[in-house]
Amino acid sequence: MEDSDITAREPVIVKRIQSKFTIDRRKYFEWIESIMESLPSTECDSVSVAMHPYIETRVAEDPNLDLDFFNIIKMGYLYMGIGSALDLKYLVRIRGKTDDPYDDVVLEIEEVRNLSEISCIQFGVGNDPFRIVLGQARIAYQSFHHLGYFRFRNINFWVQFWVDNYREVTICEGFNSQNFTILKIFLLTFTLKMIKIKKWMH
Repeated sequence: MEDSDITAREPVIVKRIQSKFTIDRRKYFEWIESIMESLPSTECDSVSVAMHPYIETRVAEDPNLDLDFFNIIKMGYLYMGIGSALDLKYLVRIRGKTDDPYDDVVLEIEEVRNLSEISCIQFGVGNDPFRIVLGQARIAYQSFHHLGYFRFRNINFWVQFWVDNYREVTICEGFNSQNFTILKIFLLTFTLKMIKIKKWMH
């Protein structure tokens, strides 16, 4: 890694595609509600308590945050995913900066799975949540907001923030123009990042 500070210029096509994004917060939270599966209240309370170290760390790291920001509005199971489809995941809607329901924030809490039985993976196979943080730094130009981790029932979980244009599609779901646009941006950004890492390795 000869130059760890090297950055790639943002492609013009990315700026052009991004300029077409429109965000409807009402529809976004309707979609969040539709994918959030019922969670027993006792488990919700237990997860909330387990999150305290994560929340305290985030507040300590960012002076613009306070404990009220992380007040839980609703929590449920999350069953979507590809590589993580069988992992334990929670979707959490938190208060955000104000009491306005449309500035709420959505967090995904995901089990850090042990990957030691997957022979094609050579490094970072344990359940140390730091591998997630490191992976985020390598793949993305910047980490997701509110990235962190905590332990619950002797399992490590990592936490990430969902952006407003986050969307997952099923195999049976066709790509409408918005979904396909988001996919194109992701693939383009990912490809540029991988080229950058490959150059470092050589």
